Amino acid sequence: MKYDFIYFIGDSYTFGVGQGEDLHNEVTMENRYSQLVADELQLPLVNHAVPGCSNDYIARTITTNMLEYKQQGLNPLVIVCYTDCDRREMWYEAENQPTTINFEMPIHKIYITQHYNRNYNEDIFRYHFTSIKHMLKYMNFDFIETFSSREIPEHYERGLDNSAEISTTFIELAGDDGCFVTEHVPGQFLRGHLNVKGNKIIANHIIEKYKELYGTTNE
Repeated sequence: MKYDFIYFIGDSYTFGVGQGEDLHNEVTMENRYSQLVADELQLPLVNHAVPGCSNDYIARTITTNMLEYKQQGLNPLVIVCYTDCDRREMWYEAENQPTTINFEMPIHKIYITQHYNRNYNEDIFRYHFTSIKHMLKYMNFDFIETFSSREIPEHYERGLDNSAEISTTFIELAGDDGCFVTEHVPGQFLRGHLNVKGNKIIANHIIEKYKELYGTTNE
């Protein structure tokens, strides 16, 4: 077997937030796109996605995991699903762990009003995906890169080696009937997480890119 398993990392889209207990009762964990890709390629699935995570989390987690896999002699197929570059992580004493800055944290208002800078956040994102890309190449792991959030940073649009080359976000790619509609703020209804059809669309997109890059079978 060419790969020991398929490894996904990302945010709530990749985790499959709400699936299995979603109010719509349409999506289960078996229908999330990571599982659909794993089933198609006949590979065990390892999904290290975390809802609401930042690219800081993705970078530190995938680095730790890949070093461990290399030491263990394992060969994963890696799917990196980057998230919103405006999400930043910091140590949160209340949870005794690094956490994405959120509304529950006292620093949130200060971060938004005094310390937020879009260009800086995009620079941090560029550092992360450049480091991840070169690490995976150095370790000779096959990989595909995608972007799941609402806004694609300028650095991503310049193109990534081995990327899924998604010129639109997962929300846009899935379309009106591929996403649940949610009320993010009172009176403002926006497309949100993927439903059954949306997960199939994203899975098929990743599978086609895999076939283009690495062939049609796991041999």
